[in-house]
This record gives sequence, structure tokens and C-alpha cells, in this order.
Amino acid sequence: YPIFYKDMMNWTVEQFNKFIANENKPVYHLLFMNQFYMGMRIGETLALQWKDIDLVNNTINIQKTWADMLKKATTPKTNNSYRLITMPQFLSDEYKTFKENMNANDNDYIFGKTVPFYRSSVRKEMNETIKKTNIKLQQNEQIPIIRIHDLRHSHVSLLIEMGFTALAIADRLGHESIEVTYRYAHLFPSKQTEMANKLDDLGKGDF
Repeated sequence: YPIFYKDMMNWTVEQFNKFIANENKPVYHLLFMNQFYMGMRIGETLALQWKDIDLVNNTINIQKTWADMLKKATTPKTNNSYRLITMPQFLSDEYKTFKENMNANDNDYIFGKTVPFYRSSVRKEMNETIKKTNIKLQQNEQIPIIRIHDLRHSHVSLLIEMGFTALAIADRLGHESIEVTYRYAHLFPSKQTEMANKLDDLGKGDF
């Protein structure tokens, strides 16, 4: 099975918090919070309309992705990409506050209103905020420069750290679980020691 993203990078929660503290534009604050805490593909996020968000049940219904080149929403990447994912309460609250300030309609795109932002605009904003963050920090505290897609990797790293299985993570990401297992194998805690200890117990008759 192929190895993906050799240059895959991620931020820890601490690094993300340094970054997001310097994002002063509410629309981008919400977008980056969504990427880190939901792990969605950027095209899926840009395609979001208010009708896709359920602020009572705290869910996001992913049914489409935004294609910059075609300037329209298209079907998601794979069949697994169609999914309903649940938000943490703090993110749902941020969506709610943002919506109230926007006077938004159900068919409005959340990140851009009549048409979504270009990916290049999101990338530019992210790079500027990283730069702004690092100017304020000591050399040894600076955050790495990562790509928008790396926020998705950061979300996966966080979920692995929290002890979730490849299957549960794949369900959230819209992936096959085997893809998550191979792509992020190096991040899952090794079971080798645990296996050896259990075999040792068996050999000693203590099992």
C-alpha cells in the first residue's frame, strides 16, 4: 500500500492556539477552527452553506466540495466523503455567533456568502497569520509553517493522541480505515511492547 504525504506536518493544540490567537478576522477564525477541530477537506469547508449546519444538534452535513477551477460545488471525493459529523460545543457556539452577526440565509456560503473564498485567499491569510504569530514569539517557541491541508493532519494526530481508533477516525474524515491506518501508522502508539509482555506472561504461565 503506498505511503502518503512524506512531508506531512501537523500542529499540536498548543501551536494551533498560538496561531488562532492572532487571527483577528471572525470569518477566518471560524474557518481555521473548523479545519483544526473537524478535520474536513478545505473544498468541503468552502462548499458549506448554512443549510448544511445544524446548530441544535451540532452537526455538519457534508454532501459536496467546492472546485475552484469550475467555480462550482461538485460531488465529494468518494462515497465515504458523504457524512454527518458532530462539532464540539464551542465550535457550534462560534458558528452561531458568526451567523447572528451575518444575518445569513440558508443558501449563503458560510465562507464567502454568494461564492466561497478562493483557496489561494485562505492560504494567504493563513501564511500572514503564521508570520504575525512568529514575530511575537521567541525563536524556540515559533510555530512551523504548514499548509491548509496539514490542519486536517493535525486533527487526525489529535484524535490518535486521544486514543481513537483508525475506524472511528476514518468515519469522521470520510476515508477508508485502511487508508488512515497506513497513512498515519507512525502516529499510532506501538502495540509491540504490549504484545511481547502478554506473550511473556503466557510463556511464564501467568496469562
